[in-house]
Amino acid sequence: MPTRVGINMPPRQMKNPVRSTGQLAQALGLSRWTVSRALNGHKGIRPATAERIRRAARSHGFAPSMLARGLRAGRTDLLGVCVPDLVDYFLTDKIMHLQKAAAARGLDVLLQISDGTAESEREALERFTSMRCRGVILIAPRMPPSPGSIPSVRIDALSRGAGRTVDTDRASALAAVATHLHALGHRRIATVAITPDNLYGTQRLEGLERGARSAGWNPARAIAHFPTPRDGEPWEPFQRHPVTALVALNDRIALRLLRWAGHQGLRIPQDLSIVGYDNDGLSALSSPSLTTVDPRPDLLMEQAIELLLQPKPARIRIQPELVVRESTGPAPKSKIQRTNHHS
Repeated sequence: MPTRVGINMPPRQMKNPVRSTGQLAQALGLSRWTVSRALNGHKGIRPATAERIRRAARSHGFAPSMLARGLRAGRTDLLGVCVPDLVDYFLTDKIMHLQKAAAARGLDVLLQISDGTAESEREALERFTSMRCRGVILIAPRMPPSPGSIPSVRIDALSRGAGRTVDTDRASALAAVATHLHALGHRRIATVAITPDNLYGTQRLEGLERGARSAGWNPARAIAHFPTPRDGEPWEPFQRHPVTALVALNDRIALRLLRWAGHQGLRIPQDLSIVGYDNDGLSALSSPSLTTVDPRPDLLMEQAIELLLQPKPARIRIQPELVVRESTGPAPKSKIQRTNHHS
């Protein structure tokens, strides 16, 4: 008796391309309703039938139009996200967490990069609205909140206003840094590259000064402000001011300070303490490991999605966490000789 061999044949190719659910249903000899429900993941369709429909759709490169479905239903499962740029590492980290939180709720992210102006953000909001997005998230927007037909959430807005907002409490984070350094015996510290030329910098400086006052310091005498050192040039502010701790704008600058200190023969933290901000991937791997602030981008984005889906607007503040590692320690008992130090 001859052996029978089962062969799984690919779906029959159609002479004409499939451009609609109706055409796919006709090719398969099924109702449009059955095909539509199978492609949209609804229950009530036999698994074998649903798999046959999906296989045929893949074979013909067909996918149902999310936008067309949204126009019929009045909305899609698209989440519009507007960002000022993708250069900043921490911003891309936020987007990664945002996409993960959105996917957990069945939402697909549609990204728009603005030019950092309120006008371009308004244009993005209008575009997302015309595409029937479920909602819009604006990261670091300059535009004030505006009423619209779809809900929107402003994250770390650079302009003040009501509506749905989620903010990082940068002031409390830097107050915690001041408290930590005071407990270690530091009485003269300096910020590095933290300036009051935007809302984020102002919030950090206010928090650091608040923490200093709570610890009994006079901020005007206890806190100096340094620019970032340049490789190969003397860092005059450090030579002039007898500080024992540096608080950097972010981890990248803090890691640069670690390298600079090594070149100057300064021991970290025995001679000088250094604090970063962001808790990026390298902060735990440096030697010594970096004390830093974790602004909790995962929680920030999780709360933003939750707020977007809530019926009423609210304001949520995320409390960052101080992550104490090896780069901070007790203040040195003797003053550091600085006259010959160069960067």
